[in-house]
Amino acid sequence: MKELPENTYSHILKYTSLFGSVQGLNILIGLVRNKCVALLLGPSGMGLASLFQTMIGLVQQTTSLGVSFSAVQHISELFESGDERRILHFIKVVRAWSLITGLIGVMFCLIAIPLFNRYVFTEGNYLWQTILLSPLVFMLAISGGETAILKGVRQLKPLAYIQMYNAIAALLIAVPMYYFMGIRGIVPVLVILGLVSMCLIIRYSNRLYPIRLKGAFGVLGEGMDMIRLGVSFTIAGILGSGADFSIRAILNHLGGLEEVGLYNTGFTMTMLYSGVIFSAMEVDFFPRLSSVNNQRELYNDLINKQAVVSLLLIGAVIPMVIILLPIIIPLLTSSEFLPVIDMMRLMALSLYFRSVNLCIEYLSLAKGDSKSYLFLEFAYNVALVILVFGGYQYIGLSGAGWAFLVLVVLNFVMVLNYMHVKYQVSIQSSLIKHLFIHILFGFITYMITQITKGATYWLIGLLVSLTAACYSFYVLNKLRT
Repeated sequence: MKELPENTYSHILKYTSLFGSVQGLNILIGLVRNKCVALLLGPSGMGLASLFQTMIGLVQQTTSLGVSFSAVQHISELFESGDERRILHFIKVVRAWSLITGLIGVMFCLIAIPLFNRYVFTEGNYLWQTILLSPLVFMLAISGGETAILKGVRQLKPLAYIQMYNAIAALLIAVPMYYFMGIRGIVPVLVILGLVSMCLIIRYSNRLYPIRLKGAFGVLGEGMDMIRLGVSFTIAGILGSGADFSIRAILNHLGGLEEVGLYNTGFTMTMLYSGVIFSAMEVDFFPRLSSVNNQRELYNDLINKQAVVSLLLIGAVIPMVIILLPIIIPLLTSSEFLPVIDMMRLMALSLYFRSVNLCIEYLSLAKGDSKSYLFLEFAYNVALVILVFGGYQYIGLSGAGWAFLVLVVLNFVMVLNYMHVKYQVSIQSSLIKHLFIHILFGFITYMITQITKGATYWLIGLLVSLTAACYSFYVLNKLRT
């Protein structure tokens, strides 16, 4: 029977800190980039860029067969066994499938582009721009396969470096191109950044496992278990990308590109911050969870410990973010984006539940239970489109924020009950206590933003925020020792 490290909290904190630090640097670089892009493109330009990105994301999810995710589980299990020969063989399988899905993706993109251009873009004709985006689908497929290899064999530091270099490249490439080309630079920027990312990933993965495609297509049949799990992941990804794309398309029709730009900025900035904490889950937590997926006591303990660390780290700063948004938004974008503040505050509150929920949801993937994962994702994404559409219709962007918060809470309850019945997952009393305390901090902070102004707002708001941070770091310090 496998054993977890003696102090799993220390391990989780170590790698969460590693990827959190990298993500923090990425965010600082991204903040400078976003500020420049917001000033250069404005809400409408950022809305157009958002539509392009979600369109490509939808195509990539549709054609990738989930190789970039399902391969991690298989490689991780082989890595735990220590069988180097089987690892090398399966890496060849992963690379062959990545190449095939990349080529399929490009063809699918070229076929689907006229439909996107006709039904999504209400103003202007973007046919040639979307055609020029098709190579990006191939690059994303190759990058996904090579990233899965690095994750599966626990090469965490190279992955951190890749994230950092990508952020720097995005700043150095995007800002000058947008400055000289304006909106016409969106497509070239996306394609060039995709190429840079692919080259960086290949550079690191090729050092460990040199790329040899000779005879690769003869082993495609050996990846069918990976593909079966990946197909469910693909369907779930299509639902997710489709939901995101549908929401932006709806906002485009109801409010125009400016509303899309506001929503996308609020959503992206909220999720960007949470990525500081959650980035370590997919890279470190998921492979380790996969290695103990058949031992209930071990995976239950690992899920709870990961959830505690994620919750405490994210809970330490959510109140501060909620209070400082009137300063953060103009500083990072421009005053044109101020209408999105209330939506972002509500989305930030949902992160308490997401920090726990994500840890639990990963178990279905770690077990290769594609049906459970697909069911949960289907329910979430269908509800997301319906609730956000309804919320926006009645209250505008704030309504979209309320819809997102309500959905995440309902999804948390559903996932917890489903996984408890199917896999006997249960959250420990200590996690429940920390969750309740941080939700209380968040609710108080949000109420402060609604009923106070001026000096009272800043004094009470910052006091509550500092109290939440002190509580988190006090508990984390105790867990580490």
